[in-house]
Amino acid sequence: MTGAVGRSGRLAAFFASVVLLLGACNGVGGADPSRPQDHLDQELDERASSEWSPPIPAASSELVAAVSRALHVRERLAGSNSGMLDREARSHGVFARVLRSAYEANEGSAYFHHEGEPGEQIEPLLEVFRRIPAEGLDPEPYAVATIEALIERQGELLDARASALDCQGLEKTQEFLCRTALEADKSLSLDEAARLLRRQGQSDLEPGLVFFLDEHTAHLSRVARELAEVQAQLDTLLLRGFLQFVLDYKLVKRAHPDLVTENPEEAPVRNRSRLLAELHEAQGDFAAHLLSLRPAHPLYERTIKALAYYRELEATDAIKPLTGQRLEQGQKSPAVRKLKERLAIENFYRGTIDDYFCQELREAVEYYQKVRLLLVDGIPGRQVYNSLNIPIDHRVRVLELSLQRWRESEIPPDLDLYARINIPQFEVEFWSGDELIRTHIVIVGNNNHTRAISRGVEGRLNHTRIFSSHMNTIVLNPTWAVPMRIKKYDLDRHLEDNPNYYEDHGFELVELPSGRSFLRQGPGDDNALGRVKFMFPNDYAIFMHDTPHQHLFRHTHRAFSYGCVRTHDPINLAKWLLERQNGMSEAQVVAILRRERERAITLREPIPVFIEYNTVTVDEEGRVGFLDDIYRYDRAYFAGELPFERAEPISPGRLARLREEEENWRADLEARLSDPQAGEDDLVIEKEELDRILEEALGDKVEIKTETPPDGDSPESETDEE
Repeated sequence: MTGAVGRSGRLAAFFASVVLLLGACNGVGGADPSRPQDHLDQELDERASSEWSPPIPAASSELVAAVSRALHVRERLAGSNSGMLDREARSHGVFARVLRSAYEANEGSAYFHHEGEPGEQIEPLLEVFRRIPAEGLDPEPYAVATIEALIERQGELLDARASALDCQGLEKTQEFLCRTALEADKSLSLDEAARLLRRQGQSDLEPGLVFFLDEHTAHLSRVARELAEVQAQLDTLLLRGFLQFVLDYKLVKRAHPDLVTENPEEAPVRNRSRLLAELHEAQGDFAAHLLSLRPAHPLYERTIKALAYYRELEATDAIKPLTGQRLEQGQKSPAVRKLKERLAIENFYRGTIDDYFCQELREAVEYYQKVRLLLVDGIPGRQVYNSLNIPIDHRVRVLELSLQRWRESEIPPDLDLYARINIPQFEVEFWSGDELIRTHIVIVGNNNHTRAISRGVEGRLNHTRIFSSHMNTIVLNPTWAVPMRIKKYDLDRHLEDNPNYYEDHGFELVELPSGRSFLRQGPGDDNALGRVKFMFPNDYAIFMHDTPHQHLFRHTHRAFSYGCVRTHDPINLAKWLLERQNGMSEAQVVAILRRERERAITLREPIPVFIEYNTVTVDEEGRVGFLDDIYRYDRAYFAGELPFERAEPISPGRLARLREEEENWRADLEARLSDPQAGEDDLVIEKEELDRILEEALGDKVEIKTETPPDGDSPESETDEE
């Protein structure tokens, strides 16, 4: 198919030839002089008298008007549809402003069409849009069905235009004149036209030429207008889909408990400049740019496949509830067969389906318990049946939410090394590119209800927060300066039972020249921070560290800390990181630890750290681990209650009583700190530290508790020292 500009040029030559040929056959006419002309005819007659420059031999006014109409169609075919693009952009609601700005930046031209011809980016971009439902997003804003219908109609109109321009279906004389003109390099002179007609045996023109010109050009006019309208609609929908994708995959947060985008329907207006920047960055390769915004993590692709499978299970109603029955290895029962069938559906059991509880079934139950974070004993008890009987539609919703969280993840592609702490998974993973190279179980912040007097709030204040940073320092043999309030109200009470408590646990009371004192716990196995801590700057004073309370790692759910991340086997982790990042040998690290003196080591290459919250994990074989929603973020998302209300005001009367106690404490403490003989070097507790201590003094987020942990495996049942 030839280009629109070339066809327009040949069409112009054709109509010029028609005029000359009409002159060679002066006096020929065939139109009904009484045929009514609309206002467009009048406009075209005026244009013909003012703009038509070649001398026209005598001809009827109807014929001149027909030629003018033909010229009008030719101009429409060659002209711009920027006006239609602007009008179409205005119809797209909150996207109208950014769409109009985008077309203005493109000098009024279409993004996916060139001179009336479809561009090469339409199909690749549409293919990206077709994948949207599989990734758990609402497909409606992408209008795939409408785009496909417009593409089909565009194809029909392009064929119709090609047929008209190629002179198909015309009478012999009309076809001859049309082809002669379209194939000519220039307009024909009178003599040339006459000689050509005689050679072809066409010494006279048919009387119906005016009717032919009107009908043929009217058909071209209708095709050109509809084609322009269709292409304007198509171009605008494709461009809007591009912008929607950028919002969905980069700019709008729907699941973050603290940073959720409020009123996301207004995001196109608020993010206009960022959307235009993304459009510019695409440099015309729109599909490739959008694909670069998709999460590159292998768990994202695994979760997409899992969602497709669980949607199929939901559609086929393949999963039926099981009646809880305690079963053990070696037992025969129809309930065993049902359990095997049920576990096989989710790819946990792959053996023979029968009534016998075999070793393979026990291993399948153990792995199911492991990935779902249940008590691992290989026995299908109440926890297992409760998990198996969670409705499949809820599982689908959680998988969709998991994909949304991956889209909001800040993990970029192709990192050489990074740490990912997934809070509900109670693990820190170290990844190199797409490869998981190391895993440590961890303890995260608890979900207990606590209070902060200085802010007058109470609530779930000990959550490990979601953020990203860079690990830049590893501290071996850390010390711990104990806040004064903790010493007075938490630690001193142990002296009643053991006068040597401080000495036995590595504490020393440091006396200052001013007479003030503070308690410091030196390095050692009893230190609350253990033998090593991993520092990464953030606004929440959260870091990874060792702990002397290793028994807590025996629990399946490990939400026991006050926000920091306690790490299992941290010394081996420190050895590995220091060797990898700084080239230190294991012997060097061990030597430093043996000295029991605090040593901070700056990493030569900081390690990106990403703390996330995702209640789904998928192994390499596609088996899905659905994790407990320990902070209730899933629940808040499904209830439309984000951002998460982590804190709420303390009642006025109770707050007044607590603040009175705080004021008494402040007066006493500031009196002791106001010693005029204290030098600047003696003021180890500055105003900022004072405020922090006062926050902790009256039940705030203190970093130590000494209650005896109750039995059980609830994520909210146990606290311990930090």
